[in-house]
Amino acid sequence: MILKSRKGGSLIIWGIILTLLASLITFNKQQLFISIKDGLQYIMTLEPGFSSPRNLSDTGTGEFTELSIQGKLFHLVKAIPTIVKYKLLSTPESPQLERLDLDIKFVDLKTLMADRERAIKAGLLSDPTTVKADVRFRGQTYKAKIRLKGDRSGHWLSRYRVSFRVNIRKKKNILGFNKFSLQKPKNRAHPYDQTFQDLMRQAGNLSSVHKYVRVFVNGSDWGVMNMEEHVNKFFLEKLQRKESSIIRFKDERVWLYRMNSRDPYPGYRLSDPILNIRLYGSSKYLGQDIYRKWLTYISEQRMKSDHPHLYDVGSFSRAIMLARAWGEHHTLGYANSRFYLDPYTIRLEPITTDQLSYKILEGGPEQSSGEKLDLHYLQVMSTDAFKNDLHENIADVNQAVLGIQDILDKYNRFFPLDKPKNGQVVIDNMRKVMADPEKYLLNTGTLSRPKLEDHPLPSDEQAREFDVHLYVRHYEDGKLQLYNLLPDTVQVKQVLLNGEPVVDGVVSVPGYVKGTYIPVTLDTGQMGVHDGQFTVVTEYRGNIREVKNGATLLVNGMLNPLLAETPRKVKYLKEVGKGYWEIPEGKWFVDGPLTVAGHLKIMAGARLQFSEDAYLIVKGNLTAQAPRDNPIVLEPAEVSWKGIYVLEGRGKSELRNVIFRMTSGLQDGLLVLTGGVTFYKTDVDFEDVRFEGTLAEDALNLVKSSFTIKNLEVVNAVSDGIDFDFSRGTVTASKFSDIGGDSLDFSGSTVDISKVTARRVKDKVVSVGEASFVNVTNSDFSDVGVGIASKDGSHAKVENVSISDYGLHAAMTYIKKDFYDTPVLELMRCDIGKGNAFSRQKGTRMRVDDAEVEEVLTNVKALYQSGVMKK
Repeated sequence: MILKSRKGGSLIIWGIILTLLASLITFNKQQLFISIKDGLQYIMTLEPGFSSPRNLSDTGTGEFTELSIQGKLFHLVKAIPTIVKYKLLSTPESPQLERLDLDIKFVDLKTLMADRERAIKAGLLSDPTTVKADVRFRGQTYKAKIRLKGDRSGHWLSRYRVSFRVNIRKKKNILGFNKFSLQKPKNRAHPYDQTFQDLMRQAGNLSSVHKYVRVFVNGSDWGVMNMEEHVNKFFLEKLQRKESSIIRFKDERVWLYRMNSRDPYPGYRLSDPILNIRLYGSSKYLGQDIYRKWLTYISEQRMKSDHPHLYDVGSFSRAIMLARAWGEHHTLGYANSRFYLDPYTIRLEPITTDQLSYKILEGGPEQSSGEKLDLHYLQVMSTDAFKNDLHENIADVNQAVLGIQDILDKYNRFFPLDKPKNGQVVIDNMRKVMADPEKYLLNTGTLSRPKLEDHPLPSDEQAREFDVHLYVRHYEDGKLQLYNLLPDTVQVKQVLLNGEPVVDGVVSVPGYVKGTYIPVTLDTGQMGVHDGQFTVVTEYRGNIREVKNGATLLVNGMLNPLLAETPRKVKYLKEVGKGYWEIPEGKWFVDGPLTVAGHLKIMAGARLQFSEDAYLIVKGNLTAQAPRDNPIVLEPAEVSWKGIYVLEGRGKSELRNVIFRMTSGLQDGLLVLTGGVTFYKTDVDFEDVRFEGTLAEDALNLVKSSFTIKNLEVVNAVSDGIDFDFSRGTVTASKFSDIGGDSLDFSGSTVDISKVTARRVKDKVVSVGEASFVNVTNSDFSDVGVGIASKDGSHAKVENVSISDYGLHAAMTYIKKDFYDTPVLELMRCDIGKGNAFSRQKGTRMRVDDAEVEEVLTNVKALYQSGVMKK
């Protein structure tokens, strides 16, 4: 064995000794606690080989009790010989971690530490200050904004290794993260949270992503820290979701109130998750009408007693099931979950974070350290869909759980002195859940919906401590809704808009009663958007308070087309069996939106003419097959129509000899699609299908679907031909002509293309992006902007393809989004016309007949601002 000395062995011993001395000579109780924490965290800066004192003894039996300070010190002292051996003799090696430097100016660091002192006094971090910093990584320096992070003291009590939220500017990234947290591994219950969230993603859900780096702050070594990605559009894209609203229910104000109050009043509804909805990136997104519509819709639906249609049953079910197998619901709580609105279904999906260690599962659904499931999970568990899909979702979660040991071992390697964890506890728990789902998943009798309980009225002392009395919503028609957070009447003294009175007289707002809010509505006459501009001055027991409104909510446009039922009295729509519908042969006029729930079959010879605001939604599968001499035609009655949307079909949809004309894209109320024809999570086969005169952004959009396409033709499209998002399939013998954008555009998809012809394409014939894998063979492209481009972690192979009369390049590789890996493009035996054929941006790969193409400097931003690629 080769022995290799490591720095820090004696320093660790002295750190432990100094920590013990600090506990003996410090008399102030809080200062004693902070001094011990400082000592423990100083030891961790020396990279002693373990993640926390807990993990020196916890073997993952599911029965571990959190250590006291004395217990942590005991295990540290006991581990001294092992630590010394690790540092001096270089026994097990941890994975090679990369170094990340934070450079913070003195005045800014002083500001951050002032926030820390304020948090220590309050017992909770609130409204932390954001400052500038430089982040150095892999020889590059990135401009960033940082702040303290973490509500509770474990993140910032010690002056060593405090938690930071880091936002890299100009859309740059580090290890694929644009916005992330740096925190002690213990703050994310290493390795438990990381393992749970990995399993959650393997089961098909959204969850936080973790990595590890060695952190230096102004040159000072802080040791190994956890790097957790923050939710944003980059996070969503990498997990194959379209950019949309990310929201959170509840906020931290109630924690601060409880920490500071001498006698917290249990009936105070501050931070009520039914009322409070926070939109991430609100300053960016609320300028877009659709985001404000979504926010309004969620806000309104949450006030209803029953609203299970707001939640995606599958993803919520899988989260419940894995939490049950974990024996711990902590990650499901409002404080630890965010929610993503799927724009294709108008339903929320959970984004789980911050799970604790697993426990042996014994009781029914009520077991979880005294916690109860929150309202949205109870709503989901009450649905028929939860019960109907129970076994399918259990199977998905079980398949993920079976791989738990490999994940635990992966994370354990970062800290060789941590006791290995045994994932058998979770596997055994999962078996219990599968064997008796009635007990562990369906018996919700003890988990009745939480209600606003009856409480005695607050004392005068408690009344003086209330921060605000009301929750206020403003609507674009000028109305204010006032919700009383107390069970007693509150007086409104004034309503101000930007400091100017807009409502005269005193208004009484009754307290909540019998589990129900009774809002008072005031008409201010101030219409339009006034985010945070109203101030409502209130009085309760002689105590004057002020509260502002949040984002202005909308009044109109909140239609959810996906909730529409199948019409029973439409002459051209016939029910031929339960859940089976037909449109017969003939010419039919569709004078408005049409929704069909189930399987729709359009018969040969049917000619559907749609009014301008009409569209067809099929919540299931679509069959439209006809012979060549009697095709199915879907077209506008006059200029255009909104198109077709087929979603979440259980079987396979089939289209043959169908013509789509002049679709403009399905946009109605809350549903905004880019495709003239869109298939979402629906397997589909196309043969002899033609798209003419598409006005939508995409003639055809396939999302999370498997498909085959044969003899498909797109002609005269103002933008893209086919957009493939996170889909898999084949395209053969198809034609594209007079395309105003890309003919074939790929994001996160795997597709084989052969025998495709393209003529008069303004932009790219084949655009391969966002980690797609595409093979193109035996095809012919002429009179195009670009033949084929591979970008952003994609891999494209092109063989026996002719590319001629190209306006910019025949083939390109470039990086548009730097959080992806290197894009690759390989061309073999291709016939390339004359001109500047190849453009390989520095840092990408392109080979032509096994020869590397020379790198060139490429201004990607400029490419998209002018010329053939301008959008």
